[in-house]
Amino acid sequence: MKIRIQLTLFCIFLLAICVAQPKIKSDPLEDSIAFYQAKKQHSKVVLFAEAWCIKVKKRKGTKSEEFGTALQTLGDGYRRNGQTKEAERLLLQSLEIRKNIFGENHPAVASSYISLGNLFVRIGNYPQAEVYYLKSLEIRRKVLGENHLDVAATHYSLGNLYTRQGNYTDAESHYLKSLEIGRKAKGEDDISLADTYNALGALANEQGNYADAERHFLKAIGIWKSGLGEDHLDIANTYNNLGNLYERIGNYPKAEFYFLKSLEIWKLNFGENHPDVADSYNNLGVMCLETKNFKKSELYFLKSVEIKQKLLSESDPEMAVSYFNLGNFYYMTGNLQKARIKYLEALEKYKVILREDHPDVADVYNNLASVYLRMGLYLEAEQYFQKSLRIFKRTLGEDHTYIATSYSRLGLLNINMGNLDKAESYYQLFQQKEQDLLTRYFPFLSEAEKEKYLEKETPYLEVYKSFCVLRYASNPSIASDLYNQQLARKAILVNSSTKWRQRIKSSDDQEVNRLFEDWNHSQNQLNQLLQSSDSTERAGIDSVQSKTEKMEKELSLRSENFARFAERKPVLWQEIQKKLNPGEAAVEMIRIQKFGVSNTFTDTTDPLKPRYSEMGLTDTIFYAALIVKPGLEHPEMVLLENGNDLEDRFYKQYKKAIRRRIPDIESYLQFWGKIGARLAGTRTVYLSPDGVYHKINLNTFQNPKSQAYLLDEKDIRIVTVTKDLVSSQKTEAQNKQACLVGFPKYDLGKLAVQQADSTPKINPSRVNGFNLKSIGNLGELPATKPEIEKIGKLLRGMGWDVTDFTGELALEENVKEVFKPRLLHVATHGFFQSDSTHIGNPLLRSGLMLTGAIGGLQGQKDKSGEDGILTSAEAMNLNLDNTDLVVLSACETGLGEIKNGEGVYGLQRAFKVAGAKSIIMSLWKVDDVATQELMVSFYKHWLGPQSGPLNPPKGDLKPPHQKISGSATVKSPPSGGWGAKRSAFLKAQKELKAKYPNPYYWGAFVMVGE
Repeated sequence: MKIRIQLTLFCIFLLAICVAQPKIKSDPLEDSIAFYQAKKQHSKVVLFAEAWCIKVKKRKGTKSEEFGTALQTLGDGYRRNGQTKEAERLLLQSLEIRKNIFGENHPAVASSYISLGNLFVRIGNYPQAEVYYLKSLEIRRKVLGENHLDVAATHYSLGNLYTRQGNYTDAESHYLKSLEIGRKAKGEDDISLADTYNALGALANEQGNYADAERHFLKAIGIWKSGLGEDHLDIANTYNNLGNLYERIGNYPKAEFYFLKSLEIWKLNFGENHPDVADSYNNLGVMCLETKNFKKSELYFLKSVEIKQKLLSESDPEMAVSYFNLGNFYYMTGNLQKARIKYLEALEKYKVILREDHPDVADVYNNLASVYLRMGLYLEAEQYFQKSLRIFKRTLGEDHTYIATSYSRLGLLNINMGNLDKAESYYQLFQQKEQDLLTRYFPFLSEAEKEKYLEKETPYLEVYKSFCVLRYASNPSIASDLYNQQLARKAILVNSSTKWRQRIKSSDDQEVNRLFEDWNHSQNQLNQLLQSSDSTERAGIDSVQSKTEKMEKELSLRSENFARFAERKPVLWQEIQKKLNPGEAAVEMIRIQKFGVSNTFTDTTDPLKPRYSEMGLTDTIFYAALIVKPGLEHPEMVLLENGNDLEDRFYKQYKKAIRRRIPDIESYLQFWGKIGARLAGTRTVYLSPDGVYHKINLNTFQNPKSQAYLLDEKDIRIVTVTKDLVSSQKTEAQNKQACLVGFPKYDLGKLAVQQADSTPKINPSRVNGFNLKSIGNLGELPATKPEIEKIGKLLRGMGWDVTDFTGELALEENVKEVFKPRLLHVATHGFFQSDSTHIGNPLLRSGLMLTGAIGGLQGQKDKSGEDGILTSAEAMNLNLDNTDLVVLSACETGLGEIKNGEGVYGLQRAFKVAGAKSIIMSLWKVDDVATQELMVSFYKHWLGPQSGPLNPPKGDLKPPHQKISGSATVKSPPSGGWGAKRSAFLKAQKELKAKYPNPYYWGAFVMVGE
């Protein structure tokens, strides 16, 4: 999407003119001109400048120095007012007068060259503008020296010119020279440098260097605010450019905020009819188009065009931007013929003012190609896509985001043409570029921005995944590429969050540690505000959120300094295969949106009214299981084409069977049958779920042939992503710290109303952001008390240092102060709310209920400021670095909002980010007594002397994670290794199954992780 980036020129040009021109005695006309120049009211500048020219002509004559200055001022006013022909005539006349008086090498002559260069930039004659700017630079260097501010102004002008031409390398060079001179002369934060920072930000934004762009924009804004205040005209330009940055990375709320802020300032100063106001409407239109708000988008675009048509001629280059974006609007609303016409009009105007290999021209070629693709004119589409790609490569380099999307579009085109070989080659290039971009962008972005960035890229990735399914029949090796793509992208957000926190926590940098503490405090404050239903409290959300995100970005960037190069090397599927023993397999489940005919539409703007079938992502869902086993040349793919039924009908049947404790044969056949057939002879399966597979426990499926549960036939080990098999996490063998939390006193006696059954009830309304009705009664869990006591006794008997918090001590404050225990066990009520009035973040809608939770649900807090409700968002910030195991012995602690490719947004994600290697959690409401028996049994087997598995398959006890420290190899201890934990959990489930055969009792809990 094309957005006009504004580079503010006014302040520095005005400075250059004022410095270069001879001093003349001020009069009221000059004062008025200066006043309206500062206000950017160009029509009034022209009015007073005309009067000044007449006055000087009468008093000094037409060959005087003063008349030359007056003509330049009037010419500059005409230029800014859009009267370019009159401007050129007056500026050339001014130049001639000055040459006659001063000769060629004089600052006043250089100033005239600058004004002429500005004019030719305005009308799009960039080669002539360059000639004038270079002449000015030569004179100023010769007469004033290399470090004069006028020289800095000329470098700035050349930077602006080269940016418009797409010559970004030279543009950056001149901007940096301008900045260097300005810093030496004025200091780091002088008001005169804000324009240059703004221009450097706009340049970095065009190049896709978003971290640098944001840094430069914020620097400029800081200078503007300190020197001119919040609502000055010049700051509006930077607000506009910052909005453009956030629009590009998908942070639309922030983009809209800054676009509207700049629009407000411009309208306040200029009224409705001004080019800057038109630009704001244009940018808002682009953003609304991105978010598919077509009504508002069209309204903004038409307002922008209406203003420009009043102020500018049809040949003005600014009209090209409006035609381009109107073309985008018509394209996205299915008016292809009208879109094509607007694109061609924009292309015609761009070619007059820009060279052929300019990025703006490439934009038009790319969008024309998209029109022809939708029309089914594939040869024309390919021609324009290739033209666009060639220009982008020459001007933006190989590493720009536009290159990646260009490869994706060429892949899509070749799918439509049936050229699967070419499509595959383009998609391979696309994947490579996408991975490179992620490595560059992610350290700069906050977690929320990372999520938005991935959302923008998701359609391209979904088409690629669907293509891999289509291609597999003719080229099974493509499963290798798809598997590698999953290893790179699956759970990337949770892994990214986990890594930067771990790096910061392990850092010895005191400044970084202090920043982390400040961020943690600010994040907790933000979480409380987001949960609050008090409008007064919520009024402070924006400022706290902005401060928190800023600190998070800095921490994320700093954490990269602690990262080893090896950590950035992508893991490939062959490395997973090397970790597998005979009888083992790794399975990546992938949810895929099918590519096909997604829409049919009629182009009502075409007189022939043709009807088109559009290829795209459909509502049909597939699931693919990618299987890696020893000896395979490439992963195998098992395709389940009934994904919609799996997510709806069959999942409902599964839940019903579990809830009612009735036999269930269908679930095995539908969810596992085809996959299991390809795993014959395999005992241990490392499975990474996706989509609906996060909501089921495969072990509870009953094989219709053998009548055995999958629990008895396979050792299924759930992992976040199968590359966890090759990751090397530090094992703290000497750590025997355990923290046990349970049997909270939910009602502290102040607010609860005792009912006849002695179970505290809560008013079933929506309080403090929670739907209390969906949470239900917070009755005591009596079995959790002996559960904690028995587990504590076992641990102490094995020499563990145990801290337990029960009853009134099971406080949120105590849980938050836990520091890197080897084991954290929590036995209480868990919750996940799928509905909420104002809490959008699912991590704030899931959590654990602790002591005082009933008061917390009604808005009460204890003396430490906690409400007794540990949300997942808060749990993310616990210090569980290298915690071996977190056990959530509570109902539905495995539930959350499923985001495909990212897993479950709930307690599982929270404790993973906090540092836990493995998590035991539940998928449905559990029986209190059965849960106690399962947990106690698990710890007996895990901690006891016979902690090995029942009939272990070969290699089941191998420790796949070994840490080399110097010359010593530190192995996982017998009481905490990969196999030991899993085997103990399996043994406990089987013992409980022997007593309670129905999977409702023994199948609720799953272990995820190591």
